[in-house]
Amino acid sequence: MKSDPACLSIRLLGPFQVTLMGKPVTAFQSDKARALLAYLAVETDRPVRRETLAGLLWPESSEHSARTNLRSALANVRQVIGDRDAESGVDPPCLLVTRQTVQFNPEGEAWTDVAAFSVC
Repeated sequence: MKSDPACLSIRLLGPFQVTLMGKPVTAFQSDKARALLAYLAVETDRPVRRETLAGLLWPESSEHSARTNLRSALANVRQVIGDRDAESGVDPPCLLVTRQTVQFNPEGEAWTDVAAFSVC
């Protein structure tokens, strides 16, 4: 992760705040979508299995329902942070997504206050 604010900026220490190209990002469909982004932004050192994320965020749901909810939340997160939009300027992508895992891209053009704080 970059050491200074970049096109995607995530603040988790204090109130949750995400900006993209300096503009606030507020179109998250749910608190779970925000929690997904926050979790991935903190756990950048390794890919996280989808079933782990689904169980963590929807522990009361069946596995099928939890994974469906994860797909929906992940699609929402990717859309609102411009991870699928070539014109957003987010290149390389912020999230590395496979059929089995999701990882916040440690080499991406994103900045988080958590990563900046841990370097100090």
